[in-house]
Amino acid sequence: MGGSSSTSSSPGRRISLEQDADGGVVKVSEDVLRRMFGEEESTKSTGDSRNSEHLPRRSEARWKVRMDELEDHYREKLRNAEEKSAAFYKLTADQFQKAADEVEAKFMKQQFVPICENLQNDVVKCYADNPKQTLNCAQEVKAFNTCIEQARMNILLKRGVGTAS
Repeated sequence: MGGSSSTSSSPGRRISLEQDADGGVVKVSEDVLRRMFGEEESTKSTGDSRNSEHLPRRSEARWKVRMDELEDHYREKLRNAEEKSAAFYKLTADQFQKAADEVEAKFMKQQFVPICENLQNDVVKCYADNPKQTLNCAQEVKAFNTCIEQARMNILLKRGVGTAS
């Protein structure tokens, strides 16, 4: 592997490894698999035809059992990973909700009473009554602006800021 190749001194053994370009999968020949499971190579003949007939079936059965074990193992790993992911999601969602509740309690609790609402309504009504003559509403707009400035000054004085001008 890794770009180098080796040859076995035994004339009947042949090892071939192929690396799949897509997923990093290494393909191993059947002879190598048989040796991994402790079975004799298919090229050796024992002279007993019954023994050679049972060899593929035993190998196939072992292979199936091993594959089932691996499948169960990785299903369990997948289930554990899904459980961890779900727990992490729940923890993250809970933390987000807690942070959102804190922000809401800190900033959203304040309720504001409309300032100069009656003067604002007068301005809106005047604009509606005089859609093409908005200068006719100058008195209402001036009164509304004066009211807003007074309310702003009152709020600043309550907070102890004072005026900058």
